[in-house]
Amino acid sequence: MAAAAAGFVVGSQLLIVAGAMVGAAGLILTQVMCDGMNRSLPSVLFGGALGAGSSGGDGGEYASISSYSAEECALTLEAAERVVIPGYGLTVTQAQRTLGELTRLLEAHGIQVDKVCATS
Repeated sequence: MAAAAAGFVVGSQLLIVAGAMVGAAGLILTQVMCDGMNRSLPSVLFGGALGAGSSGGDGGEYASISSYSAEECALTLEAAERVVIPGYGLTVTQAQRTLGELTRLLEAHGIQVDKVCATS
């Protein structure tokens, strides 16, 4: 949107159109990511400024969860038939090895594991 505003300042129609297209694509991507996180766009944009009760959507069955221990996670994974693991951020957190071990354990127990990579 800054490029579109700069296009108005310098009088360049090309810069206005390009800036508007990039801004619109960014807004669409942001909305898709907000939907994926079950958060509203204002709660993502303004973060903690809106207070603790600003989580988006209706919250559903997960609204009352405040913490999740390792034992509870293990019980949930053990009862699952299929687990989807997002790959985004694993390199930064250096969690590939641990996740590989978890994947092998889940598959050994007959649980289908699907990995989703955000970069492909």
